[in-house]
Amino acid sequence: MDRHIEILLLDNDCVIVPGLGGFMAHYEQAHLDESDDTFIPPFRSIGFNQKLTLNDSLLVQSYVEAYDLSYPDALKRIEDEVRELRQRLDTEGSVTFNDLGVLSLNADGHLEFEPCEAGILTPELYGLSGFGLKPLAALEHSSQAVSTPDKVSPATVMAPAAATVGEMPSDSCEEENEPRYIRLRVSWIRNVVIAAAAILAFLFLPSHLNDPEQYPIESGIDTSLLLRVMPKNVTTGETAVKKAAAQRHDSITLAHRRDSLNAARRYTLVLAARITKKNAENYAAELQNNGIEAEVYQDGRGVKVIYGHYATKSDAQASLNKLSDNQVFKDAWMMKCNSEKE
Repeated sequence: MDRHIEILLLDNDCVIVPGLGGFMAHYEQAHLDESDDTFIPPFRSIGFNQKLTLNDSLLVQSYVEAYDLSYPDALKRIEDEVRELRQRLDTEGSVTFNDLGVLSLNADGHLEFEPCEAGILTPELYGLSGFGLKPLAALEHSSQAVSTPDKVSPATVMAPAAATVGEMPSDSCEEENEPRYIRLRVSWIRNVVIAAAAILAFLFLPSHLNDPEQYPIESGIDTSLLLRVMPKNVTTGETAVKKAAAQRHDSITLAHRRDSLNAARRYTLVLAARITKKNAENYAAELQNNGIEAEVYQDGRGVKVIYGHYATKSDAQASLNKLSDNQVFKDAWMMKCNSEKE
């Protein structure tokens, strides 16, 4: 469960575990720790609120995608895991959520959460680390403590210089007797050879290119292919214009019909989402056998089991309120067709 919560917190600030509580992410800005003059980078910390127990379907849908379960089966699995967590809290006193923190039970029977010191995983803040920076007052104090080097007397400097001048003739004689070498890079030699070859090619090629007899120029277009592609009979006139107008009128009529049909089917009620098509068909068939006209709906975000079609949002909300007493519609929500959940 802790892995599902960590992944969901990448894109959400709150993930609720039904029957246990909600894990909430908080953004902490970069700040200065004056105790050791260290700048702390921004990070996301995590908290826990045991009063948030209403199912927001995020964790359930994550289980549906990960384990290929139906919505009711995924919800039942989460309830079993929560029951096991509470048993461990009663016996051991604490439960560790990897990379999140430690959940414990205090003497009053309330849940307490100690978050991970490193914060939760946040890709946009990855690679940022703290650094130390001393204040200007400390730097000025350290610079004043540095002592200046002693001055060197001119006599000390001139004595070695005179000795060096006296020794220069012997060094120059030795250098004249030694053989000298010139070092050239292989890349320089290669570039010179390539440039020479290019110049020679430029000198010899123009005599051949300027000879029109050696390279005759042919002009003209082969029209045999065009004659085979073009139709033999091309008919133009009033008949073609009438056909085009009729087709345009038919397309406009179909567009009006399609818009009116989409307007009547704008909203629906979602009974299960993010499940496989096979599970959706089985669940819809089971509901139909019980007298509920459910159907399978598939869009760009996956397969869903839906109920009913409504022209307005108020009609869909009224139907959801009316059917909320039914166990099947307990976790249902309203959705706008070809859009996100509302």
